[in-house]
Formats: sequence, structure tokens, C-alpha cells
Amino acid sequence: ATSAAPAIQKLETGASLDRLMGNKALYVKLLRLFIEDQGHAVEKLRAAALAKDIRSAGLAAHSLKGTAATIGAMDLRRAAEEVESFIRQAGTDIDQAALDDRITRLEPFMEATIAAIESEIPELEKPAL
Repeated sequence: ATSAAPAIQKLETGASLDRLMGNKALYVKLLRLFIEDQGHAVEKLRAAALAKDIRSAGLAAHSLKGTAATIGAMDLRRAAEEVESFIRQAGTDIDQAALDDRITRLEPFMEATIAAIESEIPELEKPAL
């Protein structure tokens, strides 16, 4: 982990719930889907980069950026956007070491987001008093 990453990723739960018209059940479903669909996004990005499959790496970064924004993981969204922008600007003449460095910087944000989701789901599922 790098020192640039936060110890805890705060999800912008309120803003996400506002976008979902307060539907907590849907938000919990989206959080679970995020872990299921994006839980291995860093590994997918790294594998695509190693295979020099820049198109797949760019799509993986774009998808992660969008889904992170949907669940309110804005630090992760920004980190994914940095990877996506680097790939788009570099085109086919990409510096593999620089790309790997950006993916490595993304990893702690992903780990922190998954930890935040895992702690947030039980809170969201508590019955209202």
C-alpha cells in the first residue's frame, strides 16, 4: 500500500441514496454487485496491461470508474479515472512501467472501497427504529 491512499474509503452513501430515491435495498444490491463484478478489477487491469491489451485495460478502467461513482466511492473513481486517462493519452505507444505504477497506486483504493462496502452493508440492512 502507498501512503497516498486513505486508510478508510468513505462511501458517499447519502449522495448515492439520493440518486436512487432513497432505495436502500437497491443500494445494497449495487454494493454487492460491485464486489462481485469489480472485486477483481485490479487483477484484470494488470493482466490486460501485461498482455499489452490496451483496449481491454482501458475498458476495465472505464467500467471501474463508472461503477465506483455509482456507489459513491469517489476516491476510487478518481484513481480509476487517472488510469483510464493515462491509457487514452498514451494510445498504442504506452509505457508499461508507468501503467503498472498507476495500477499499483489504484490497488489500495480498491482494497479500502471493498472494506468500506463490507462495513456499510450491515449498517444499511439494520431495520429502522
